[in-house]
Amino acid sequence: MGSVNASVYYMGVLGGHMAIILHSEFRNLTRADFHVQAEKFIGIAFDVQNQLGRYYSEAIYQEALRQRCEEVGLTPTLKEVRISLSHADFEAYFLVDILAAHGLIVELKAAESLCARNEAQALQYLMLSEVNHGLLLNMGGDQVEKRFLTTNLTLAERRRVNVSQQEWTELGGRSRLLRESVLELIDDWGSFLGVPLYRNALMHLLGGPEVVMRNVPVYDHGRCLGERSFFTLSDDVAVCFSALRANRAGLQGQLLRVLNHTPLRYFQWVNISGHEIEFRTVSQNRLSSGAAPRAGQARDKPRKTDL
Repeated sequence: MGSVNASVYYMGVLGGHMAIILHSEFRNLTRADFHVQAEKFIGIAFDVQNQLGRYYSEAIYQEALRQRCEEVGLTPTLKEVRISLSHADFEAYFLVDILAAHGLIVELKAAESLCARNEAQALQYLMLSEVNHGLLLNMGGDQVEKRFLTTNLTLAERRRVNVSQQEWTELGGRSRLLRESVLELIDDWGSFLGVPLYRNALMHLLGGPEVVMRNVPVYDHGRCLGERSFFTLSDDVAVCFSALRANRAGLQGQLLRVLNHTPLRYFQWVNISGHEIEFRTVSQNRLSSGAAPRAGQARDKPRKTDL
C-alpha cells in the first residue's frame, strides 16, 4: 500500500490481520459540533464559488477550500486522505476528498447536481472511518448544493448479517469458494459497502480478471449477435452481484433471459443488501425459439465435480 507520512490508525483487527486502515486521525464529532464545523465550511464554499464561479474541476475547488479553511483556523485541512482495505492478498483504497479538523468529512463534487451514487460514496467513507456525520457538497451547480449525511453503523454492527442460502446449489469447488469468500469479506469489512468493492475483491480471490472474465456469445433464433463479457466460474456458470432491497424478481427475470440466449446454464447470484446476504442459484431449461445452442450433451442436473 506504500508509505504514508501521516500517522496510521488501525481498525478491524482480525487475528492480527489489518482489514481497514485509516491513514489519518478521524474524530467522531457530536451532532452539534459537526454542524458548527459544517456550517463554517459551507460558508467558505459559498465564498469560493462566488469568487471563482462554477466551471472548474474538483481539484481546483478542493485546493481553494483547503487554503481558505487553513486561513480561518479550520485546521488541519487535509486532501485525499486514504482509507485502505485488505483481505488476504487483495488491497484497495479510497480517498476522502477533504478531512477538516480531523472530524469533518467532506465529499466534494463539481457536477450539475448531486445524485444517490454520490451519497452512497460519502456514506461508505463514514462507515469505514466510524464517523457518524458527513457533508456532501457540489460546487458545479448554479449555487453550492449541500447534503448532510448521517449513519450510526459501526464495523461490529455491519458484521452482523443474516445469511439466506436455501435457493443456492453448490455447483462445485469454485462455487463453494465464492460463497466462503463472500462471508469472509463481510467478516473483515462488514456489509453496507459498494458492490463494486466486493466484486473486485472476489474477482481477485478467484484468480483475477484473466481467469474469471470470459466473452460469451449471445444468440437470437440460433444466430450469433456478438459477445458479452461475464464474471464466470466455468464455461457455463456466471456470477451476478447486486445490492437489491426490492424487485429481486425483476433481476432474476433478466438473468433467465441471459441464460436463454447464451451457452451459460447457471447464475450464482449474490445479493448483499444491508444486514441481509442472499445466495441464490438461477437456472433455466431452454425452451424458447430464441435460445442459444447447447454445446455437448445436455445435462438436467448441476455437475457435482469441481468447476
